[in-house]
Amino acid sequence: MTTEDKLVKEILYTEEEIQKRIKEIAIEINEHYKASDEIIIMPIIKGGLNYTYDLIKHIKIDLSISLIKASSYHLLEKLSTPKISLIDDINIKDKDVLLVDDIVDTGETLLGVKKILETFNPKSIAITSLFYKENNNEEVKQMKSFVCWRKNPKGFLMGYGLDYDEKYRNLPYIAIISYN
Repeated sequence: MTTEDKLVKEILYTEEEIQKRIKEIAIEINEHYKASDEIIIMPIIKGGLNYTYDLIKHIKIDLSISLIKASSYHLLEKLSTPKISLIDDINIKDKDVLLVDDIVDTGETLLGVKKILETFNPKSIAITSLFYKENNNEEVKQMKSFVCWRKNPKGFLMGYGLDYDEKYRNLPYIAIISYN
């Protein structure tokens, strides 16, 4: 039995289910931005990379990609302050920005990124994520969002960009981790 097999408690979404949902989200994004000349896609790495690669295949609007590095967790422990840094130097002034992340949890990381990006005067900032955990942050609730799944899975997730100790991002499915 592999370490991966021991860690997987339950496969939450198969590769096929993930790809189907991404196509549906792309349709929503295409409709929302149909009047836009260009979207700046900003994956929050490392968790948002897999989702970004599959999502942009279905976006019909011109786009550019710029990376953001942000983290709220180390192993399974939440950091007191999210770590955020822009990777690329791209002009977002008066442009539509779409952040891509794996999970919007408390929204602290998202709001930290948004605050930094607002200093560059974009036309708009929206978020797309695989998961969105309902929270009480009104500013997060007010953001335009395109979310694959809004339910709160019970447990820590891995696979399809989601990691456990920086591993298992390459799994084609999303699983709940077993702590046994």
